[in-house]
Amino acid sequence: MSRKYTISFDDQDRTLRTCARCKVPTLIDEFVKRFSKQANKYKRDSYCRKCRVVMANEYRAKNLEAVKALDKERNKDPKRKDRKYANNLKHCFGILFEEYKEWLAIQNHVCAICKQPCKSGRRLAVDHCHNTNKVRGLLCMSCNNGIGRFNNNPELLRTAATYLEETR
Repeated sequence: MSRKYTISFDDQDRTLRTCARCKVPTLIDEFVKRFSKQANKYKRDSYCRKCRVVMANEYRAKNLEAVKALDKERNKDPKRKDRKYANNLKHCFGILFEEYKEWLAIQNHVCAICKQPCKSGRRLAVDHCHNTNKVRGLLCMSCNNGIGRFNNNPELLRTAATYLEETR
């Protein structure tokens, strides 16, 4: 059973709770809220966030094969893949999955440069300006890597195109 203490910071009452693992009194905000089916309400975890991370890493190290098998099984679910990809789009580019689908429809599900679907079978990559983070379009992996190899420099790409044309 964890103990609770109340302390004051600048006229604010803050509750401390002792972690069941490290036994250090910590602010209650450092204990994750979890839904308890038994109590049918949200409750604070018994372990602080730092201890939770250590415990998760220890469990993963001891049960690596089982964790990998479970991850592999979970990743087969297409809805989960879409959800993970949607979170990635929002976090990295600030766009929604619906916006990505709109881009796909506008480009007829092909790369904006080579006008071909992605040869690797993967989704088209979101091409964006690294300075402004503005989305420019969707590219296949080959075209996206090609632009990246030229450091997103249009002048360098023009020089490469001239070189290719002159050396035919």
